Amino acid sequence: MFRAGLVGLALFGSIHHYTTFAYVEGIEPVRQLYGHIRNPDEHWGEIGKALGACFEYDRDVSIATTAAGAIPYYSKLTAIDMFGLNDTSIARHGYYFGRAAGHERIATLQYLLERKVNIVVSHPYVTSLSEDLIKLPLIPGVDRNSLPESQVLEVPIDSSYKVIVLYLTPNAKVDSAIARRGWRAHRILKG
Repeated sequence: MFRAGLVGLALFGSIHHYTTFAYVEGIEPVRQLYGHIRNPDEHWGEIGKALGACFEYDRDVSIATTAAGAIPYYSKLTAIDMFGLNDTSIARHGYYFGRAAGHERIATLQYLLERKVNIVVSHPYVTSLSEDLIKLPLIPGVDRNSLPESQVLEVPIDSSYKVIVLYLTPNAKVDSAIARRGWRAHRILKG
C-alpha cells in the first residue's frame, strides 16, 4: 500500500511537472527543446542529417555550434560545442555571453581558428530557400572585417529551408560538397 502510494505520488508529480513547467532562468521546458529539433523554422535534427549526408559523415570535417546536442548527434561529424559545456578552455576563456547556466561563455573566433573548424553553424539560422541572405552566423565580438578569408554558405536542409553557415577553415570535402551540390556561397567582403 505504501509503495503504491509512493509510485502514484511520483507519477502525479511527473505529470504535473510536465504540464506546468515553464521557461525559468535559462532552463527550457522539454516541449520547447523538442521544438528546436522538429519545428520547420529551426530543424536542428534535419540540419545535422543534411550536414552529415553532404560531407559523407567524414569525421575530418568539423563543425561548431551552440546546438551541440542534436546537430552533432545527427551529423556524426567532429563537433565543437561553442558554449564549452565539454571544453574547459571555452568555459574559462571564451567570450562572455551572458549569465544563463552553461551559456555564460562562447567560443571566440581565435579558438575556432586554432581548432581548425571548417563549418560554423553557431546558433542555427534557418530560413526559407527563397529568402535572401540577411545576416551572418553569430560569433560574438566579431564583425566581417575581423574574419579571415571565408565564405557564408546557404546549405539546403530540405525542399523548403536552408541553414546559413560560415565556411571558416578550408577542407577538400567541403569544397567538393559546394561544387557538387551547387550551394550558394558568398565571399565576405571587408570594409
